[in-house]
Amino acid sequence: SRARRIRAEVLRAHHAAMAAAAPPEKNFWLWGTWGKRTIKSPFLTQKVPRPIRDVIIGQSFIIALQDNGTLVSWGEDKSGCLGLGTDWTNCTEPRKIPNFGKVADIQYGKHHILALTHDGKVFTWGDNSGG
Repeated sequence: SRARRIRAEVLRAHHAAMAAAAPPEKNFWLWGTWGKRTIKSPFLTQKVPRPIRDVIIGQSFIIALQDNGTLVSWGEDKSGCLGLGTDWTNCTEPRKIPNFGKVADIQYGKHHILALTHDGKVFTWGDNSGG
Protein backbone atom coordinates (compact mmCIF):
# COMPACT_ATOMS: atom_id res chain seq x y z
CA SER A 1 0.00 0.00 0.00
CA ARG A 2 1.15 3.54 -0.74
CA ALA A 3 1.84 5.97 2.07
CA ARG A 4 -0.57 8.89 2.18
CA ARG A 5 0.17 12.43 3.24
CA ILE A 6 -1.86 13.82 6.10
CA ARG A 7 -3.63 17.15 5.59
CA ALA A 8 -4.77 17.78 9.18
CA GLU A 9 -4.28 15.91 12.41
CA VAL A 10 -5.39 16.25 16.00
CA LEU A 11 -3.72 14.57 18.95
CA ARG A 12 -5.35 14.99 22.33
CA ALA A 13 -5.07 13.22 25.67
CA HIS A 14 -7.71 10.62 24.83
CA HIS A 15 -8.31 10.71 21.08
CA ALA A 16 -6.73 11.38 17.72
CA ALA A 17 -7.91 12.05 14.19
CA MET A 18 -6.48 12.64 10.77
CA ALA A 19 -7.66 13.73 7.36
CA ALA A 20 -5.90 12.42 4.27
CA ALA A 21 -4.27 14.93 1.92
CA ALA A 22 -3.98 12.59 -1.05
CA PRO A 23 -6.84 10.73 -2.75
CA PRO A 24 -9.20 9.83 -1.24
CA GLU A 25 -8.64 13.22 0.42
CA LYS A 26 -12.20 13.59 1.66
CA ASN A 27 -11.75 10.77 4.17
CA PHE A 28 -11.66 11.53 7.89
CA TRP A 29 -10.32 8.96 10.37
CA LEU A 30 -10.82 8.89 14.16
CA TRP A 31 -9.59 6.68 16.99
CA GLY A 32 -9.25 6.68 20.79
CA THR A 33 -11.86 7.65 23.37
CA TRP A 34 -14.37 10.07 21.88
CA GLY A 35 -17.41 11.01 23.92
CA LYS A 36 -18.78 7.75 25.33
CA ARG A 37 -17.13 5.60 22.66
CA THR A 38 -13.77 3.86 22.56
CA ILE A 39 -12.42 3.33 19.06
CA LYS A 40 -9.43 0.97 19.23
CA SER A 41 -8.25 1.27 15.64
CA PRO A 42 -8.67 4.10 13.11
CA PHE A 43 -12.06 4.10 11.48
CA LEU A 44 -13.53 6.22 8.71
CA THR A 45 -16.05 8.49 10.44
CA GLN A 46 -17.35 10.51 7.51
CA LYS A 47 -16.53 11.58 4.01
CA VAL A 48 -16.51 15.35 4.14
CA PRO A 49 -17.70 17.43 1.16
CA ARG A 50 -14.22 18.89 0.43
CA PRO A 51 -10.62 18.26 1.51
CA ILE A 52 -9.87 19.33 5.11
CA ARG A 53 -7.28 22.00 5.99
CA ASP A 54 -7.74 21.98 9.79
CA VAL A 55 -9.92 20.20 12.33
CA ILE A 56 -11.23 20.59 15.88
CA ILE A 57 -12.35 17.60 17.90
CA GLY A 58 -14.53 18.35 20.89
CA GLN A 59 -15.75 15.92 23.52
CA SER A 60 -18.36 14.54 21.11
CA PHE A 61 -18.31 16.77 18.02
CA ILE A 62 -16.04 17.60 15.10
CA ILE A 63 -15.58 20.86 13.19
CA ALA A 64 -13.57 20.80 9.97
CA LEU A 65 -12.15 23.75 8.05
CA GLN A 66 -12.28 22.80 4.39
CA ASP A 67 -9.78 23.86 1.74
CA ASN A 68 -12.21 26.48 0.36
CA GLY A 69 -12.55 28.26 3.74
CA THR A 70 -15.94 26.84 4.69
CA LEU A 71 -16.67 25.04 7.97
CA VAL A 72 -18.62 21.82 8.47
CA SER A 73 -19.57 20.15 11.75
CA TRP A 74 -21.06 16.91 12.97
CA GLY A 75 -21.53 14.97 16.20
CA GLU A 76 -23.46 15.66 19.40
CA ASP A 77 -23.42 18.89 21.36
CA LYS A 78 -25.73 20.68 23.75
CA SER A 79 -23.71 23.89 24.24
CA GLY A 80 -23.98 25.17 20.66
CA CYS A 81 -20.50 24.20 19.47
CA LEU A 82 -21.86 22.64 16.27
CA GLY A 83 -22.60 26.18 15.08
CA LEU A 84 -25.87 25.06 13.51
CA GLY A 85 -28.34 26.82 15.80
CA THR A 86 -30.26 25.63 18.83
CA ASP A 87 -32.32 23.08 16.88
CA TRP A 88 -29.24 21.03 15.98
CA THR A 89 -27.79 19.14 18.95
CA ASN A 90 -27.13 15.91 17.06
CA CYS A 91 -25.84 15.77 13.51
CA THR A 92 -24.74 12.43 12.02
CA GLU A 93 -23.14 13.79 8.84
CA PRO A 94 -21.11 16.91 8.04
CA ARG A 95 -23.27 20.04 7.69
CA LYS A 96 -22.05 23.44 6.56
CA ILE A 97 -21.90 26.07 9.31
CA PRO A 98 -23.65 29.11 7.77
CA ASN A 99 -23.03 32.87 7.89
CA PHE A 100 -19.27 33.16 7.48
CA GLY A 101 -16.99 34.48 4.81
CA LYS A 102 -13.92 32.44 4.03
CA VAL A 103 -12.41 31.18 7.29
CA ALA A 104 -8.62 31.38 7.68
CA ASP A 105 -8.23 29.73 11.10
CA ILE A 106 -10.24 27.96 13.81
CA GLN A 107 -9.48 27.59 17.52
CA TYR A 108 -11.42 26.32 20.50
CA GLY A 109 -11.84 26.55 24.25
CA LYS A 110 -13.45 24.04 26.56
CA HIS A 111 -16.99 24.69 25.30
CA HIS A 112 -16.66 27.32 22.57
CA ILE A 113 -15.26 27.77 19.07
CA LEU A 114 -13.58 30.77 17.42
CA ALA A 115 -13.23 31.38 13.68
CA LEU A 116 -11.04 34.03 12.06
CA THR A 117 -12.05 35.00 8.52
CA HIS A 118 -9.68 36.10 5.77
CA ASP A 119 -11.00 39.67 6.11
CA GLY A 120 -10.09 39.81 9.83
CA LYS A 121 -13.49 39.18 11.45
CA VAL A 122 -13.69 36.91 14.51
CA PHE A 123 -16.77 34.79 15.18
CA THR A 124 -17.40 32.75 18.30
CA TRP A 125 -20.15 30.33 19.31
CA GLY A 126 -20.92 27.72 21.93
CA ASP A 127 -20.91 28.29 25.68
CA ASN A 128 -19.09 31.60 25.98
CA SER A 129 -19.98 32.14 29.65
CA GLY A 130 -16.40 31.51 30.78
CA GLY A 131 -14.74 34.23 28.75
